[in-house]
This record gives sequence, structure tokens and C-alpha cells, in this order.
Amino acid sequence: MALTPEEIIQIAQPYKVPYLYKYRSFQDRGIKRIFTHQEIYLASPVQFNDPFDCKPILKASDDLSVRSKFLSSIVKSRFPNATPQEHLYRIKEGLNRTDLFERDILEDTYMKSIKPYGIYSLSEINNDILMWSHYGHAHSGICLEFDSNIEGTIFWEAIKVHYQKKIPVVDPLLFEEDDNFLKALAVKSNHWSYEKKRRVIKTKEEGGYGIHIFGPNLLKGVILGLNIRSKDEELINEWVDLYPTPINIYRAVINREKYSLYIVSNESNESASPQRRSLARHLTPYK
Repeated sequence: MALTPEEIIQIAQPYKVPYLYKYRSFQDRGIKRIFTHQEIYLASPVQFNDPFDCKPILKASDDLSVRSKFLSSIVKSRFPNATPQEHLYRIKEGLNRTDLFERDILEDTYMKSIKPYGIYSLSEINNDILMWSHYGHAHSGICLEFDSNIEGTIFWEAIKVHYQKKIPVVDPLLFEEDDNFLKALAVKSNHWSYEKKRRVIKTKEEGGYGIHIFGPNLLKGVILGLNIRSKDEELINEWVDLYPTPINIYRAVINREKYSLYIVSNESNESASPQRRSLARHLTPYK
């Protein structure tokens, strides 16, 4: 039986977080429209660069009732004008064709199933050195802070990604039922566990992949990378000044004692004396 959105959230949100973060580079398309139009782009899983992401092991059920139901949905899609007799005939014909459930066919079926979905990945942390390097263009980009604590909003819905060693096994015939949906779209290799990722996932009926709008009040802060260029910082200040709701600006600074970053208030860091700015490097991290 298919899980409702509420059930999915209940299963995939073991704990709530007040904020979620998105690392961005100034080379990324659409970065300005986040501020000017409150737009984010949800990518289709088939667009991901990681060849393992959303690519589970596919194993079709041997249950004839499951296979019949799956074939019935295909017949309805491909032959909408078929009579009941023709419909039943094509299902029986399909059950006798074992090639329909071989790996290549299953992979094609699965990829068509996940293509309409839209995914927006965020992190629970804002000061990870690797993510600033990978997604923040060598620390020269920014990290956006979104409110994820307002029930029913797009970031509140974000599902916690599960990290494990083994690739999950998914039945493509039951993709939208049981836990197949979560295993397919919200499981990654434990190599990526440092990212502490959460995902906004939208079905085709919810708009799928493409542009989605968020409420202006959900963007709470912008963290400037420690290597941000002055002209890019000026752009951020302009966008923040024109934004319909208040946005706090922070800055990432190096911890001189260990390999980590502190996130401090940009205003206090910039207006302070050189001695005070030096002390800011040793403040307790913002998040």
C-alpha cells in the first residue's frame, strides 16, 4: 500500500532541525533568482552526477498478483482504448514473457519512474570544510540558511538521507509503495555521511523537477565563504537589501587551532578592530 506524504515524513524525520543549509557557487545558474524571485530548482534524479545516487539494485517481485497489477498499469498507459478483453489478454501475454522482467527492462522502467521526481538536497550543517570546497566553489561561494521548522513548508518536508555500506534492493514494480520510494531516493553510500543531507522530494503530482517557489520568510541567513570575492560580497549585500524580509549575513572564518570553520556575524566581524576580528576566529561556532 502506498505511503502518504505524512507517513513518509514521519518515517524519514527522526528529529527536527531548526535550519537547513544549501551551499552555492556564484557559477551556479539561478543563484540570483533565489533572492529576487524566491526560486529553487529541484533536479530530476536522472541528472545527478553520482553514478550510485538513486541507483538501487533492482529485483522484480515473483508474485503474480504484483506482476499483473504492474502490467495492467502499463497496458492502461499504452493502450488506453483497449477493451476489457484486450486488456486482460495483454496482461496474460506479458506474464508469459520473462524478458519483461530482466535487468535491462527493469532499469528502463525504473528510470522512467524516477525521472519526473524533483529533488533539492540540503545539509544540517553549515561549516563543513569539504562541502564548502565542493559545493561552495573552493570557499568562494555562499551557504544559504533556510527555516525548516515551520510545519507544512517546503523545507520542513525535507527527508533525512540514510547512509549505508550496501546498495539497497528495490522492487521497481512496487516503486511507489512500502519503503521502496525511500530506499530509492533517500539512501546514499556512507562515504557521504559527513554531508548530513536532507532532501526535499516532490512527485510529478506535486510539481516534480523544475522550479519551485518558497515563502520569502524561509530564507533567514546567508553565510559568506572565507574566500568570497569583494564583488560577489557586494552583490549579496544588494540582494539582501532588496529582499522582502530580513536576512542575516554571516561569514565563515578559519579556526587557527584545528581544521574547522567558525560562522560569525558579518557585521560584528567587519566593524570590529583587527584585534576584535582576531578574537572572532575563536568564538563558539554559530551552528
